[in-house]
Amino acid sequence: MGAVKFCPFCREPYEELDRCPAHDLPLVPLGRLPKAVAPIADDDPLPWLDPRGGRLWLLGAAAALLVGFLLPLASWGEGRSATGLEVAGRRAANFWAVPCVGAAFVSLLLRRRTLRQMRSVRIGIGVLALLAATSLGVTLWRMHRGALPDGIVPGAGAWLVAVGCMLGILAALRYGVAPIRGRGPSSGSQEES
Repeated sequence: MGAVKFCPFCREPYEELDRCPAHDLPLVPLGRLPKAVAPIADDDPLPWLDPRGGRLWLLGAAAALLVGFLLPLASWGEGRSATGLEVAGRRAANFWAVPCVGAAFVSLLLRRRTLRQMRSVRIGIGVLALLAATSLGVTLWRMHRGALPDGIVPGAGAWLVAVGCMLGILAALRYGVAPIRGRGPSSGSQEES
């Protein structure tokens, strides 16, 4: 008798075959099967640094908002520019919403660690991302109105804050959603064994 080999996709065992008849993939020994990913239960807390459940989107949004706030927001005239911190401190207090939203995203990452808790704040994440985007738009518009006739040129900080707002909206769609089971070679069914 030949050794038992397994399909890396469906994990079905076969003897005396070299390819899976259903998927036309080469069969492998049991030790070479990819590790199966355990499904996430709704009330099991995820580890602090686990990117599953849309946490990576929210972390990216928080980082982009906080770093973008410290970079040059806009430039005008002959090489003059201002960071988001300078703009918020001097003329546009509404721009403080951007780092506040970034800090709120970090707080949600630290405090909401089960899928059920994460899903409960998805609408709030979307609203906060739109608040930061509105603050950016209003601030740039006010800066443009008050600038010289040449207008302003959005800087790296403005673009990074815009990316952070878009990531926040994507996070609102994905936060607390479990990875899809039954997809790919690492999550084949084993109910029939």
